[in-house]
Amino acid sequence: MNVLHSLTHMSSYFRTASVVAGLVLLLAAPAHANLIFADNMDYGAVDGDTFYDPPWNDGSGRTTYEASNVSFTNAAYSNTTNGASTGSLGLNSGAGDPRGAHIEFSSTPLTGDFWLSAIINLSSGTNHIISLSDSSGIATGSIPADGFGLTVNGGNAQAVFYDGSFTAQGAADLTLNAPLLMVAKVTVNSGGNDSLKLWVFEEGDTFGPTEASLGSARIDTTTADFEDGIQQLWAGRSSGTSNVDGFRISDASGDTGLNEVLTAIPEPGTFSLILLSGAALLFFRCRS
Repeated sequence: MNVLHSLTHMSSYFRTASVVAGLVLLLAAPAHANLIFADNMDYGAVDGDTFYDPPWNDGSGRTTYEASNVSFTNAAYSNTTNGASTGSLGLNSGAGDPRGAHIEFSSTPLTGDFWLSAIINLSSGTNHIISLSDSSGIATGSIPADGFGLTVNGGNAQAVFYDGSFTAQGAADLTLNAPLLMVAKVTVNSGGNDSLKLWVFEEGDTFGPTEASLGSARIDTTTADFEDGIQQLWAGRSSGTSNVDGFRISDASGDTGLNEVLTAIPEPGTFSLILLSGAALLFFRCRS
């Protein structure tokens, strides 16, 4: 009887050890292996330069870091981390035109396929732009390379493409003063002739998780130029007010990359706590 009891406990311990080992391996594996940049702007009203490494560079106060975050509610977009976050990038202050901030997410220019998503709440003004570029000529007061974003047209928002000049594209049917999700697909070659597609969604829209489900892009061009590769992100505007939040960039191609920028990014501390709590619970259950 004692032998049977001991064997039963040994079996329980082995099961527990196997589960704990599996959880440790899961913890060690990155949840988003191809997500090369993500920022929910969790800075409140404090200068974000002091929080992110490498820091955002907004020059002489060309942007603000605001306490209110911008969240986007849709079944196709996982808003878990951003919905609980505090802060957004305010494109609404400072001297100069345009006004913007930039951040480096790679030490070298990257080429290939990329997906980007960002949430924007546009209140007023023109040409609220996100641009991707290498490090040459980057400045807070100038758009460094081709870009995409939104502008106000007749009381609504409309997609806009920048390639040295601003060109509004697609219908002017997007709601102002409401969260909009921008999803961009970018293919970067080393010598120009890059491609760009931009989709913009409202909270009630149906889309995802495949590129085919996104429908027709508001911007679709094969003549974009993101310089020798992308390693910096610039966000700014010509005039007016907007808040941008939930930046995500993936270097995975196809639907894999799209899912990377639509899915939530677990905070490392939260992810670890969930796994360790699960391991502890299983351990004590097996002992009982």
